[in-house]
Amino acid sequence: MGAIEDNIASITGETATAGFVIDAQKFVVASMPKNLLRFAINASSPSTDGSAIAFAINDAIIEVKRNGYSCTEIPFSESKWATTGSGSLKEATNKHPVYWSQAEGIKIAPDTTNSQGEGLIYYIDYSKIDDDCDLRNAVIYRACSSEFTKKSRLKLLDWVDVSLPVPPSSPDFGNDLTITTITPVEPTLTASTVDTSSWGNAPTYTKPVLSFTSFPTLSWSLPPKPVAPSLTVTTIDALTDQPTFTPPAMNAPDFSDANSHLTDEDPELLQGRLGVINAQVSEYGAKMSEAQAQFNKENAIYQSVVAKITQEAQLREGNEARKLQKYQAEQASYQSEVNRVVSNNQGQIGEWQQENALSLQKYSSDIQSELNIFNKENVEYQANIQKSIQDAQLESGEEGQKLQKYATNMQVYQQEVTKEVQNYQVSLTKNTQEYQSNIALFNANLKKLQNEIGEKTQKMTSATQQSAYYGQLAEKYYNWSVMEVTSYIKNNEKSIALAQQMPAQQQRR
Repeated sequence: MGAIEDNIASITGETATAGFVIDAQKFVVASMPKNLLRFAINASSPSTDGSAIAFAINDAIIEVKRNGYSCTEIPFSESKWATTGSGSLKEATNKHPVYWSQAEGIKIAPDTTNSQGEGLIYYIDYSKIDDDCDLRNAVIYRACSSEFTKKSRLKLLDWVDVSLPVPPSSPDFGNDLTITTITPVEPTLTASTVDTSSWGNAPTYTKPVLSFTSFPTLSWSLPPKPVAPSLTVTTIDALTDQPTFTPPAMNAPDFSDANSHLTDEDPELLQGRLGVINAQVSEYGAKMSEAQAQFNKENAIYQSVVAKITQEAQLREGNEARKLQKYQAEQASYQSEVNRVVSNNQGQIGEWQQENALSLQKYSSDIQSELNIFNKENVEYQANIQKSIQDAQLESGEEGQKLQKYATNMQVYQQEVTKEVQNYQVSLTKNTQEYQSNIALFNANLKKLQNEIGEKTQKMTSATQQSAYYGQLAEKYYNWSVMEVTSYIKNNEKSIALAQQMPAQQQRR
């Protein structure tokens, strides 16, 4: 078997799988008429105690014999009538034995014994379709087809989902701006000459309103990932009822008295004897033609079955190719749909960023604007206080001190408000930068997701193409194996037919 395995390895680049070689040998045996495989006949162990002969491959049986006589196959249902002593007209005899299949194997009747004759099974041994057989190429091609189908199946990759990036949470810029410092309380003045009516209300800082939309809800409704198709090794169904040519029996012509008639120079008796012999030969020729016609009829039916099974196997191969094409299309569709979802989400995030960046920019501007207004009003308020202080000093030193203290408190109030606003601006800038960094990281992860899906799709596409390539090779070598078998059948059946016709022609002469 070494040469066959070496050839398979040289074609496929893989060490030949032992099971595939055996399957290929069985494929050849199942595809061939048994009369063309007589060179591969083997005999089982004999049965000499009436027990069944264990045999698993019934369609490989050529003949079953008992004590040298060929056994006729009968169904299991008739086996009870064939056993010795059944009293049935179907009871088997020593010269007309029968056999049937049962759970233990092949059973023969009458029972096989040492004294009355052993039973044997003659079968086609698939292991003889080896390096020295003319059918070795059929075995090589069939095994190569299986190897390439195996490689086609192994090249397919299952889709492994990539992890979706987690979007950042809605922005949190801390608490809204709140001025915690308390506005100083105006002093109570008793001097009637100090006029405070022009002061108005003490200035306060009015915080701007931040109008910020919520982060968009992203949809990750992805299509189901493509599932790698399940590819199967192409097989051909075992063929049964293979036609066998059975030549008619013919007794050797008796020329002894013809020779004596010739010696006695008795032409009439000699002509009579030769006429009988010619009649026997003619009858044999007619039976031979009848047997050959029957064989040709059965063989035509058998060949149509072979053609049907071969066509079905080829259709299965085409179906495997369509599976691969569908899988490839599903991969491309999956990548396209994922890219669409990612791009849509990126668009929503970009739109949200742009919209709220403007809001943040306006908010920061409003904070400073409100601070400027507060400072302006506070300057005016302080001027009014200073004027009142001067008036109060002229009237009373005590009233002036109250006003001076209030003015100092107002200055401290202004400084604290300014400080709180500036601290909030620093915090807002920091939080804004951190959130923008998170958004940038999320977008980078989205880009990475797209790249990973693209790489995986590319690998899957490449693997699918390789799988399809090996599938095509499997189909090609399978077809070659069928062609080898078909060619062998045609060539050898023609030779056998010619060989069978020659003896009849010689006898007629």
